Amino acid sequence: MHSEGQMYTSWVNRNYKYTNDKREYAGSLLKAGEFHWNYDATLRHRSGGSFSWHWGTKFCHLDIELGGGDGNDELEISLGFPYILSIWFHHTLPSWIVSRLPQHHYKLPRYQQLSPFDLRPEVQYGELIGYDEGSYPESREISLRIDGWALWWVLWMNDNEWRSTDSRWRRGTFHFDDALLGRNGYLHEKLGEPVQGYVTVLEGDYPVVLQRERRTWWRHRWPWWPFRTVHEAWDVRCDVGIPFPGKGTMSYNCGEDGLYGTAFAVETPEEACERFRDCVVEYRKKYGGKRCAEEPWPQAPVDRLKEHEERLRQRRDEAPPAQAVMPA
Repeated sequence: MHSEGQMYTSWVNRNYKYTNDKREYAGSLLKAGEFHWNYDATLRHRSGGSFSWHWGTKFCHLDIELGGGDGNDELEISLGFPYILSIWFHHTLPSWIVSRLPQHHYKLPRYQQLSPFDLRPEVQYGELIGYDEGSYPESREISLRIDGWALWWVLWMNDNEWRSTDSRWRRGTFHFDDALLGRNGYLHEKLGEPVQGYVTVLEGDYPVVLQRERRTWWRHRWPWWPFRTVHEAWDVRCDVGIPFPGKGTMSYNCGEDGLYGTAFAVETPEEACERFRDCVVEYRKKYGGKRCAEEPWPQAPVDRLKEHEERLRQRRDEAPPAQAVMPA
């Protein structure tokens, strides 16, 4: 148990790198780390904070926030010098400062909750029984940042919300590249007619549709090189999808997944189909193991195509009939 009037400290090494989606420590915490402290003045009131640093970051910013953090009672200050050093400071604010921040008032409905053993007929599950009212302090932020060739500023605004009616001088952005070169332009072109093809995997052939496409990006005030980019690729679409195991990190991706479409910057449709097959094999090996990549999928492409056509037929049958529009 924590006793009153004691200081607790800890160090955290944040100097790590990612290798094959795995985090590994890359060196000493002198380059990137955190120092935390927590002081228990009483068992009901605790105060603490942290100080973080990271050498060599690309950030350029100055942020001051009051009323931030999980408890809406923290002071947060961050300062970043590009390619040199970024530092962050957090500390619990005194209660007399938190009480003077703007308050957000809320009113939430409260519904009747029942246990499986509550058989009273006069009590209805989900019935509105009252409201919970209260308030909590709203955070206020003052910040100045340079990121993505743009200047971002916030002057004493709530960082947890945004409104279209916010004053531009209090919350706004100025893009240097747009001012000098003009806004971005984009053109998407389809070259020729679609081509029918097949992607061959161990369990059979999957029908795909290939379309040669060209995408062009430019700046309106400088539509030439080096601010003009042209990209041509084969867009490959498979309506039934070629299955592979789900990623398995969340409840929604634990089942079967599939590759339904992507694009490849190759010259011929045959090369695009081969690249499409290689992607499926790679996903099967990554999420299902080597055995999954070396064995055919349990469901044949013909059966998968029949299920797809059946789903389309059911959707057409369930769709409401189109109503004729009478001429005026």
